[in-house]
Amino acid sequence: MTRQIGVLLLVFPCLVGCKGDGAPGTFEKFVSSAGGVREEMCADATDGKRYWLEGYLQLPRSLSIDKGKTSLDFFARVDGNSRGAGRSIRVDVTTPGDIDDLWASAEGKKLAGFRREQAKIDDDALRIRVKDGSATARDKIKLTFDIDAIRNYLTKEITACLYHFVKAEKV
Repeated sequence: MTRQIGVLLLVFPCLVGCKGDGAPGTFEKFVSSAGGVREEMCADATDGKRYWLEGYLQLPRSLSIDKGKTSLDFFARVDGNSRGAGRSIRVDVTTPGDIDDLWASAEGKKLAGFRREQAKIDDDALRIRVKDGSATARDKIKLTFDIDAIRNYLTKEITACLYHFVKAEKV
């Protein structure tokens, strides 16, 4: 009996919070509609849930890296120049971690104010950590992410949602 309880205690922490691979999503449900209306998937029912989409993770035109965290754009398709086409969603990533260290690949680093530096990061510098190596912004991936609702402090109403990178696989 003691052995059974011991095994249960070892297995239980692995099961708590385990969301698995998540549910497949429809890209259009995650993007904001024209006019800034909230995303369809930004709701109480999806808060804390895990989903996946297929598409292309890319560097935005301007990005900020703070304490190893940044946000990248995720597109359903790319144009003829391998740049994201159509509307995108923002996905929070860690660097290094989910992606290779972007700051290490930056060129022309210079001070740009108090506790702030600027540099240029080439689009080809993005290396996304996938199950079997790495992918680039040109590679189609299956992106698994968690939804985190941001609520108004007073009304507790959802005002926005953040999408957090969990894992990626090449498609």
